Amino acid sequence: MATKYRVRNKRTGSYVTKAVNSVKAFECYKKLCSLDPQGYELISITEQIEKLPPELRDMTELELKAIEVLKLISYNPGSGHADFANTLIEKAEGEKRITERQSLYLWHLIYNYRRQVNDQALINEAKMRKIY
Repeated sequence: MATKYRVRNKRTGSYVTKAVNSVKAFECYKKLCSLDPQGYELISITEQIEKLPPELRDMTELELKAIEVLKLISYNPGSGHADFANTLIEKAEGEKRITERQSLYLWHLIYNYRRQVNDQALINEAKMRKIY
């Protein structure tokens, strides 16, 4: 079995990336560590572990606030952003649990549509957390 790597958030214990080769994993790790030097670690795994389901965690207040903003955004047609946003809106109204990757994509959407967002604190957070 080939060894692959994942980047894990130390605070939540959630994985931020899928299993990728060492070069991609290290690039992502470096980028995230520039934002939070103590918050992430590079983990070596095997392909079998990749089949585990993603770990859900509770949404933060800032994420819930960002999801409320997603309701007001006009999305680019055919991008799939609206479908993902609707999924997050349903989660926010129900179980209020999210994976680390969903959280990162949420901030990507907020940053991508920042001209339609009126909350500067959310834009700043999205700018800090975006990895795409």
